[in-house]
Amino acid sequence: MPRQANGPTRKQQSRWGALVSIYLDEGEVGHALSALAEMERGSGRSLPGYGHSYYSAPGDFWIQVAKAAEEDYPGEAIRLYKSVIQKLIDGRGRENYQQATGYLARIRQLYQKQGQEPEWHAYIYQSAK
Repeated sequence: MPRQANGPTRKQQSRWGALVSIYLDEGEVGHALSALAEMERGSGRSLPGYGHSYYSAPGDFWIQVAKAAEEDYPGEAIRLYKSVIQKLIDGRGRENYQQATGYLARIRQLYQKQGQEPEWHAYIYQSAK
């Protein structure tokens, strides 16, 4: 199957996904973030393959990496959670909204931990518009 002009093939995406998983298993969060960035850059979208199958295991790389990044890379964790939250909200539905609420709570905790509550309030204010 030839590479499409607008992004990598599924096989290439799968390889990046496998690499992300390996890095996470080895505790190499920084490398997992880099591999995930390559997946994002290659697809031209923040969440390639978005849909119900994306959020079911084991394809939820963004959440896995965000959770792993919370301690040492809180800014990146926040960015990843925000991206997932937006896709969930755009997808509508009770289940999506419930998942988004859980990730919002994680973002709030991360902002609080960093002493950045004004940023949290600004994010929520902007999201409510």
